Amino acid sequence: MKKILSTLLVLLVVVSVCAVPVSAVPTAEELGGFTQSGVTFEAATTEEGIYYKLKEDGTVAVCGAPEGLTEFIVPSEIEGLKVTELSTHHQRFPGASTIESLVIPEGVEVINGALSSFMNATEIKLPSTLTKITNNNFFDNSAYYKDKNNWDNGCLYIGTNLLFVSADAPQVLEIREDTTCISDSLYRPLTASVKELIIPTFEVHGLSNLIPRLSLEKVTVPAELKEVPAGLFSNCEKLTDVTIEEGITKIGDRAFFRCNSLTEIRLPSSVKTIGVRSFGMSNGFTEFKIPDTVTKVEKQAFAGCENLKLVEIPASVTEIGEEAFGFGGHYYSDSSDHGLGYYETEHFSICAPKGSEGEKYAKKNEFYYEESREDYDASMDEVDYDNPRDFDEFVFGDVDLDGRVTVKDATLIQKHAAHITELQYKVQYFVSSVNFDFDINVRDATMIQKYLAKMEVDSPIGETFTWEELFMML
Repeated sequence: MKKILSTLLVLLVVVSVCAVPVSAVPTAEELGGFTQSGVTFEAATTEEGIYYKLKEDGTVAVCGAPEGLTEFIVPSEIEGLKVTELSTHHQRFPGASTIESLVIPEGVEVINGALSSFMNATEIKLPSTLTKITNNNFFDNSAYYKDKNNWDNGCLYIGTNLLFVSADAPQVLEIREDTTCISDSLYRPLTASVKELIIPTFEVHGLSNLIPRLSLEKVTVPAELKEVPAGLFSNCEKLTDVTIEEGITKIGDRAFFRCNSLTEIRLPSSVKTIGVRSFGMSNGFTEFKIPDTVTKVEKQAFAGCENLKLVEIPASVTEIGEEAFGFGGHYYSDSSDHGLGYYETEHFSICAPKGSEGEKYAKKNEFYYEESREDYDASMDEVDYDNPRDFDEFVFGDVDLDGRVTVKDATLIQKHAAHITELQYKVQYFVSSVNFDFDINVRDATMIQKYLAKMEVDSPIGETFTWEELFMML
């Protein structure tokens, strides 16, 4: 009998143990929230009062601390789930206002706006595992930001993370070699101190945030980068000096979008791919040379470079997309669709070998064509005075076209008016009508003589104008 009771007792214990529910990963609903774009927007709380959200990847975002704390150490796990993010909850981080010391452990990968609530924190520790830091616009009024001891040469680091660069930063900026992540709010509004940037040769998260778009003038892209990432230098309107080292194989989409001060750029022979609109709207370009390793130029790759006047295309290029070169552009929004409208750039020239795809493209689109750069340079020195180009320049009042206004010009007008000598070229008629009536006569000669006698004349005699300006002026 005792043996039977003992056996029953063992069975009851086993059944009881088996009846204990196995701990499972909580769902968003169990946490009291709903999931959208990776996080739940109605946060749950732990027994200690820490707010948290469940992410789609099964990790947790901490989004609030218990009220009244002066020190907050973010846990590395909640409910057995790894903490990978510090995030805001309804545009704020509850409990942050009294915290003076914030410690975020290794393993956390993202800070999404949360630091903006820790205005009174004088001690902040961030991990080296961060890959993204966003919206830290609180710092200029925070205790940590105001402490000069936290700054080094105009840069504000927290651990290996670069948070801000101020107007006190050097004109040539090189970040620390241990930098792992760069904040997306790196430069304060109107910061314009950094003119030259040393791009890091080591891997760093948030590289595009490093670019001082308001002030950058000079940059070298190191070979270690392998490619110029999409959009890296977009909207750097003062950028004039770019060196791309041998070893770069790709120019990403819009890499130099709207770099309006660029006048020329040379790609190394290692470049094999040029992205769509890589240089779109970079309307400061005047010259561009493609390396002979490139075989394909994407559609509209250089469209929108309104001032681009010359592209050298090697024989290696076998495919050129529609409107890749020689087309300007502007934004329009005359309907529900938004996009770029394109038009042919005036006086655009292509240098390419005979029989090449570059020559075919030039002739198809009726662009100026020269077989070599030497031919192009020679053609630039030659001016057709009967068919001038818009960018050809002339001196107003320089009738004999020798580049200056002298008494010979007044004499030539007088001879023309007396039917002794005829003006030979179309341009001469435009530069001779200095009184703007387009009737070349002795009154124009008299006005030039007054100009030479340093008398006041109501005419821009002696000033240089392009042919386009002269044509519009008269």
